[in-house]
Amino acid sequence: MSYAFPPSAPSNTILGVDKLGRTIGELGLTDLLSKFNSLNNKAAFSASQGLMNAADHIPVAGANIAKMAGNPLALRALKIAGPLAAAGGVLGAGDVLFGGDSAGNKVMDGAAMTIGGILGLPGGPMGAAAGAGIGKSASDGLQWLFGDKKTAEQRKLEEALALLNLGVI
Repeated sequence: MSYAFPPSAPSNTILGVDKLGRTIGELGLTDLLSKFNSLNNKAAFSASQGLMNAADHIPVAGANIAKMAGNPLALRALKIAGPLAAAGGVLGAGDVLFGGDSAGNKVMDGAAMTIGGILGLPGGPMGAAAGAGIGKSASDGLQWLFGDKKTAEQRKLEEALALLNLGVI
C-alpha cells in the first residue's frame, strides 16, 4: 500500500476534521435532544437495574427497595436526577476554579469531586459529572458542619476590623 504525500488532489481535510465538522453541523436540535434523551433513558434504566440487583443482597428490606427501584416514578426521578446532578458537577467545577475560597477549601473540594467522579464512572460521562457534583456537595456540607460557618466576606471584614483596632489602618 502506498501513500501519496502531499495528497495529489487539493483537500482541506486534516485528519478527518472537515468530515467531523460536517457531521456535527448536520445534527439539528431535535437530533441532539433525541440522542440526549436516549442516553439519559439508558442511564436511568441502568441505575434502576443496579438498585434492584443490589437490593437482592440486603436481607431485611431488599424486597421493598427492589419494588421501589422498579416503580415508574422512581425511574422518572432517576431520569431527572442525572442531568441535575451533572449540572451540579459542572457548576461545582466552576466554583472550585473561579471561587474566592481558600486553597485548602479548593483542594478538599477537588479531592471530593475526584472521588465522586470515579465512583460515578460506571454511569458514563453523565454519571461521572453527577458523582463529581455529589462529591462537591458532600465536601461543602462537611466544611459547613465542621468549619467556622463564616463566609469569605465575613472573614475579610473581621481581619480588617482587627487591623483597624490595632491602628494599622
